Amino acid sequence: MILRSRRVPRVRRSRWAYWFICLAGPVGNLCVEAHLRDFIEHGFEVAMVRDATAGARNEEGDGYLAALINWRFIAHALWTTTDAVRFIEALAVGERPGVAA
Repeated sequence: MILRSRRVPRVRRSRWAYWFICLAGPVGNLCVEAHLRDFIEHGFEVAMVRDATAGARNEEGDGYLAALINWRFIAHALWTTTDAVRFIEALAVGERPGVAA
């Protein structure tokens, strides 16, 4: 899956550049999800890296599992770290990457 939100004129290398967001972080059900929602509200497509994110657990539930449920409804894709690395490496060599959603 190629993530793109807006076409932005680019002077070097190619005529168009795409904005990609691959998101991960330490507190999936709070900060990371807030960033996800903000990026989507600004028109970006976002892939969440599920195994590079964490969440707290307490007697009332598991924050990580709660985040995964929400991401399935909100994010454009849920990737593993392997998927994200494959995508980034393809971009680095100028290929048009394809990663399963």
